[in-house]
Amino acid sequence: MDAHIFRSLCSELGPALGGRRIEKIYCPARGYWTLVLGARGGKRLLLFHPAKKDALLLLSGTKPQNPMSAPAEAMWFRKRISGRWLGQWRADWPGLRIAWELSPVPPDAPDQSRFLVLDMHAGMRLAAELELAFASE
Repeated sequence: MDAHIFRSLCSELGPALGGRRIEKIYCPARGYWTLVLGARGGKRLLLFHPAKKDALLLLSGTKPQNPMSAPAEAMWFRKRISGRWLGQWRADWPGLRIAWELSPVPPDAPDQSRFLVLDMHAGMRLAAELELAFASE
């Protein structure tokens, strides 16, 4: 994905998804993610697949078919971010990354990460803090 296209995509997705609740995370195939986002305006499905050539980041009205049992990585993310809200967003468009600040969690939660990062090359991850690149335009 070209950085300039990603920049425009971030300016649309960032505000559109802020304030939404992460209801469920699915992994229909290795490296493909579906985030079910609820709240205002009904459910939205964010489809994400990091790759050098065929990266995917879009909103969909149709949920991809999922395996009968969720992979361990999907369960790991479910445990840490299901039920949390997406807040302010930041984009590192030259690095093809977008991040949302997550709502706080109880002190006894398994992960205290503050940000959900979607990296078009490296994948989805949680971060306690963002790199300086996210602050630069």
